[in-house]
Amino acid sequence: MDYVCTSIFLSVSDFIRSMQDGSTVILKSANYPNKAAVAYATILSSSPKANVGGVEIGKQFYKVRINHPIIQDEPLVRPTSGYKKIGDAHAKGAPIAWPLICVCCN
Repeated sequence: MDYVCTSIFLSVSDFIRSMQDGSTVILKSANYPNKAAVAYATILSSSPKANVGGVEIGKQFYKVRINHPIIQDEPLVRPTSGYKKIGDAHAKGAPIAWPLICVCCN
C-alpha cells in the first residue's frame, strides 16, 4: 500500500508546523525509493535541540516513538547501542530520530 503525504501542496515550513508534537504519523523507509511504510509512530519532538541517544536530532529529523512496526527489520537511520532496527526500538520503547522527509501524516 502506498501512502501519500497530505501535505504535498504545502510549503516545507507549513508542513513542518503541521506536524505537531503528539501527532500520530507514518514513517516511510529512508532507503531509496523510500515509498514503503515501515511503522506508525508518535512525534515526541520536532525541536532540533531534542536528544536521541545523547545526540541532538538537528533540523532534518523528528524525535519519534514507534507505536506499531510494519517492517520490523527496517534499519534505523541513526542506530544506537542496543537497537539497530525498527523492531528493536519498538520492543524497548526507545525514542528514535527519523528524517522529516520520510514522515507522512496518518
